[in-house]
Amino acid sequence: CFDLGSILDTCKVADTFVFLYAPTSHVDSFGEILLSCLLAQGVPATAHVVQSLDRFAVKQRANVKKSLQKIVEKRFPSDRIQAIDSDSDAAAFLRRVATQKVKHVHWRDKRPHIVIEQTQFQANPENQDLGSLALSGYLRGQSLSVNGLIHLPGVGDFQMLKVDAPSDPCSLKGRLQLAQSMEMDDEQATVEMAIDNVRTLQEADSSLQESLDREAVPDLMEGEQTWPTDEELREAEEARLKSKVAKRRVPPGTSEYQAAWILNSDQEEGSEDESESGEENGLEKEFEKLDIEMRSQMTKRV
Repeated sequence: CFDLGSILDTCKVADTFVFLYAPTSHVDSFGEILLSCLLAQGVPATAHVVQSLDRFAVKQRANVKKSLQKIVEKRFPSDRIQAIDSDSDAAAFLRRVATQKVKHVHWRDKRPHIVIEQTQFQANPENQDLGSLALSGYLRGQSLSVNGLIHLPGVGDFQMLKVDAPSDPCSLKGRLQLAQSMEMDDEQATVEMAIDNVRTLQEADSSLQESLDREAVPDLMEGEQTWPTDEELREAEEARLKSKVAKRRVPPGTSEYQAAWILNSDQEEGSEDESESGEENGLEKEFEKLDIEMRSQMTKRV
């Protein structure tokens, strides 16, 4: 079973994707998923290869290659599949890959990344499980800050101590001169040349280093509110009981919650009713006085 995450991590730093197709079978389900993930992640230059076409008859080779070309054009319309069945075919394919135009993956070009070529672990004398890991490779993309974090796929994030610049380990001229003078093989010459010419470019500053903490520490006192006192709680309870005891005229079927909202309107209506009833009482008294006066005058005339 293939690890999809590891494949995607490896493809992040690749300049050319070489897709190898089988002439007798189509792309399986895992291949479909992988192609979809690669297209979503970003694809640089691509090359498509098929092998073992020489096992088919001459008339069948064209049909097999044509069916594979349809599969390629489904996701890569401008690409063509190439058959490799001999050394000359392989040399022509390598020449094509070396001279083809590389497409830029913008999210990758905006970030520094390294293809690690050499590793060296320096254990801590007090604890052999801890130590410093020296990674050597070519830096690509943007410049790397020693105060930032570096991510190792499948391992995690780490802080850096310093950034060194050894001499180019792939310099053909320097490697040959060192090997001839010291009578060592090509690999040993590369290591010795890199160790002897090391320049320190940056050293980490503890006050400027990025922290490894990825989650915010919750503040228990943030958003603190004053808890009400016992006296305030008693007053609130008494006010609630009084509001329940008070009799209000509400429409039938009204809940307590609804009645709480129409309390003010009832009070206003009650005050209006009281004012109207007061006016009516005043008019009745005036009519009674007039009635009494008229009756008294009528008795005097009689």
